[in-house]
Amino acid sequence: MPHAFAVGHIVAYGWLMFWFAQLHRAARIRLLLAAGFFALGVMLECAQGLMGYRMFDYADMAANGIGIVIAFFLARTRLQNALLALEGLIARA
Repeated sequence: MPHAFAVGHIVAYGWLMFWFAQLHRAARIRLLLAAGFFALGVMLECAQGLMGYRMFDYADMAANGIGIVIAFFLARTRLQNALLALEGLIARA
Protein backbone atom coordinates (compact mmCIF):
# COMPACT_ATOMS: atom_id res chain seq x y z
CA MET A 1 0.00 0.00 0.00
CA PRO A 2 2.88 2.52 0.35
CA HIS A 3 2.99 2.90 -3.44
CA ALA A 4 -0.63 4.05 -3.41
CA PHE A 5 0.35 6.90 -1.10
CA ALA A 6 3.22 7.89 -3.43
CA VAL A 7 0.83 7.98 -6.37
CA GLY A 8 -1.50 10.12 -4.28
CA HIS A 9 1.29 12.59 -3.59
CA ILE A 10 2.27 12.71 -7.27
CA VAL A 11 -1.33 13.29 -8.37
CA ALA A 12 -2.12 15.87 -5.67
CA TYR A 13 0.94 18.04 -6.18
CA GLY A 14 0.83 17.51 -9.93
CA TRP A 15 -2.76 18.69 -10.09
CA LEU A 16 -1.98 21.69 -7.88
CA MET A 17 0.93 22.71 -10.10
CA PHE A 18 -0.95 22.01 -13.34
CA TRP A 19 -3.94 24.08 -12.22
CA PHE A 20 -1.92 27.14 -11.25
CA ALA A 21 0.40 26.83 -14.25
CA GLN A 22 -2.64 27.30 -16.48
CA LEU A 23 -3.57 30.46 -14.62
CA HIS A 24 -0.04 31.89 -14.73
CA ARG A 25 1.68 31.50 -18.10
CA ALA A 26 4.96 33.33 -17.44
CA ALA A 27 7.91 30.95 -16.99
CA ARG A 28 9.25 32.91 -14.01
CA ILE A 29 5.92 32.72 -12.18
CA ARG A 30 5.64 28.99 -12.93
CA LEU A 31 9.11 28.41 -11.48
CA LEU A 32 8.14 30.35 -8.36
CA LEU A 33 4.95 28.31 -8.08
CA ALA A 34 6.92 25.06 -8.41
CA ALA A 35 9.39 26.16 -5.73
CA GLY A 36 6.56 27.28 -3.47
CA PHE A 37 4.63 24.03 -3.82
CA PHE A 38 7.77 22.01 -3.16
CA ALA A 39 8.49 24.12 -0.06
CA LEU A 40 4.90 23.54 1.07
CA GLY A 41 5.39 19.78 0.76
CA VAL A 42 8.64 19.91 2.74
CA MET A 43 7.06 22.02 5.48
CA LEU A 44 4.06 19.70 5.73
CA GLU A 45 6.37 16.68 6.03
CA CYS A 46 8.32 18.45 8.78
CA ALA A 47 5.08 19.29 10.58
CA GLN A 48 3.99 15.65 10.31
CA GLY A 49 7.31 14.59 11.82
CA LEU A 50 6.55 16.67 14.89
CA MET A 51 3.26 14.87 15.48
CA GLY A 52 3.08 11.58 17.27
CA TYR A 53 0.68 9.89 14.88
CA ARG A 54 2.17 10.93 11.51
CA MET A 55 5.57 10.21 9.97
CA PHE A 56 8.22 12.34 8.29
CA ASP A 57 9.09 10.73 4.97
CA TYR A 58 11.62 11.77 2.32
CA ALA A 59 9.84 9.53 -0.20
CA ASP A 60 6.71 11.66 0.15
CA MET A 61 8.76 14.79 -0.55
CA ALA A 62 10.25 13.13 -3.62
CA ALA A 63 6.78 12.09 -4.83
CA ASN A 64 5.57 15.67 -4.36
CA GLY A 65 8.49 16.91 -6.43
CA ILE A 66 7.88 14.34 -9.16
CA GLY A 67 4.26 15.48 -9.46
CA ILE A 68 5.33 19.12 -9.65
CA VAL A 69 7.92 18.44 -12.36
CA ILE A 70 5.53 16.34 -14.46
CA ALA A 71 2.85 19.03 -14.28
CA PHE A 72 5.37 21.80 -14.97
CA PHE A 73 6.30 20.18 -18.27
CA LEU A 74 2.73 19.13 -19.15
CA ALA A 75 1.69 22.76 -18.74
CA ARG A 76 4.12 23.63 -21.54
CA THR A 77 2.21 21.45 -24.01
CA ARG A 78 -1.16 21.97 -25.65
CA LEU A 79 -2.69 20.83 -22.35
CA GLN A 80 -2.00 24.28 -20.95
CA ASN A 81 -5.33 25.29 -22.46
CA ALA A 82 -7.36 22.60 -20.67
CA LEU A 83 -9.04 24.98 -18.21
CA LEU A 84 -9.86 27.42 -20.98
CA ALA A 85 -11.43 24.61 -23.03
CA LEU A 86 -13.39 23.38 -20.01
CA GLU A 87 -14.63 26.89 -19.33
CA GLY A 88 -15.79 27.14 -22.94
CA LEU A 89 -17.67 23.84 -22.68
CA ILE A 90 -19.38 24.93 -19.48
CA ALA A 91 -20.30 28.32 -20.93
CA ARG A 92 -21.91 26.68 -23.98
CA ALA A 93 -23.90 24.23 -21.86
